Amino acid sequence: MNGDTTDPIEPYLDELLLQIRLPPRDTRRLMAEIEAHLLESAACLPELGRSDSEAAREAVRRIGTPGEVAAAA
Repeated sequence: MNGDTTDPIEPYLDELLLQIRLPPRDTRRLMAEIEAHLLESAACLPELGRSDSEAAREAVRRIGTPGEVAAAA
């Protein structure tokens, strides 16, 4: 990402962290996995003609809400 202040990934991760109810080690692992997935997805989407901020928003949309991800963890 290019430092765009509209990047939704950091706020998404913040909200996810608040909703996860796992032991600390599991929480760290899940957060690292989700962050890597979001960044990888967002990095691929500009190749399809999307801006960095559009790509980040689409990556967040595709992964589901923080509540959905936390509930599935």
